[in-house]
This record gives sequence, structure tokens and C-alpha cells, in this order.
Amino acid sequence: MPYIPSIYPEIEDFYQKHPTLHYERTALDRGKFYFDKVTKDRPIERRVDAVYRIFQGEKEYIFYSEQWRGTNHVGNRQEWGWLCGRVDVPYAHYEWDESQSTRVATSVEGHERKYTIEFNDKSMKDIAAHFHVGTRYYVTDGEITYTVGTREQFMTWTYDDLVYYGKTGVKPGTQIVSPGGGSDEAARKQSSEDERKKRS
Repeated sequence: MPYIPSIYPEIEDFYQKHPTLHYERTALDRGKFYFDKVTKDRPIERRVDAVYRIFQGEKEYIFYSEQWRGTNHVGNRQEWGWLCGRVDVPYAHYEWDESQSTRVATSVEGHERKYTIEFNDKSMKDIAAHFHVGTRYYVTDGEITYTVGTREQFMTWTYDDLVYYGKTGVKPGTQIVSPGGGSDEAARKQSSEDERKKRS
């Protein structure tokens, strides 16, 4: 039976370093292995359907949903998709082996979520060629995800501005304060209310 590696290098590396643990290949692993086999030496189209920005620790990262499309030897369409840039990396539970006088990994104790692609000009240039008219743009704080209006906003606004815009619908610094101290939006709503009263 052919060896099927994990699609995520971080997971593959973990199991290479812990040979006592068995890795059960996922549907994504098997799907990628099959896709590569049947589309070998034929053109592949990559499409980024959704892309996210997230801030973790001191750095900002991106991750994205990507679809691969190709054809097999008779021209039938083949597709495979994955989430790139975010991976849940396992960590081991160890027990002491008296016979070897060393610790041995006996199971996977849990997973640690890691982001692997920093948000910068290079990473955005690498994937921008795979954006299309239907690509969706998001910003997330890890718990709540907000929709970003345009590709330009996603690529040029700061993370904080995108989150603020997602929460309020307004970019920081664009709200105009009226002479009475309220925002321009509040003044507009009050004006509309006055007009409704006049018509009633």
C-alpha cells in the first residue's frame, strides 16, 4: 500500500518524530494523494474562495480556503480543496519506559492551533493571483469573524481598522462630528425623524 503523507508538514513532522504513534490518514490526505495521482502532468487551476486575517501574539497571519481543479487522463474534472495556513498540530502524552530508561509517546494528548503564513506583501502576492470575482474576504479575532467589503480593504487596511469596520460598519477616522457633539450619522437619523414628524 502506498505511503500517504499528511497534507500539513507540521503534522507529518510530528509523527516522524514520534514513530510509536499511529497516524490515521484523513479524507483530505487521501483526497490529495488521489488528486495528485490522476492529474499528474496536467494543468492545475487553484482558486482561493475565502481568505482571513487574524492576529495571534505579536504577529498577524492569513489563512485561506483553496480549491484545486484539474482533469484526469480522459478529461474528467477532478477537484480537491483544503484550508491553508491554519493547522491543529498534535502534542504527545508520554509515559516512562523502564526497559529503555526513557520516556515514550503513548498517545496524542491534544492539539495546538497554529497559523503558518504571516500577513505581508510577499504572502499576499503569492495568493492574490488565485483570487477571483467570488473570493470572500474576512477578518477574525479567533471567536468572531467579520466580513470585509472589498479586496482593497482586506489588503491595505490595518487589522484594527478591519475589526472596527466589521463591528460598526464605519472605518475609524471617517465619522464626522456635528457641531452639537453628536456624530454625523446621529444627526442624519435625527433629521430623518424630524421629517417623519412633519409628514404625520
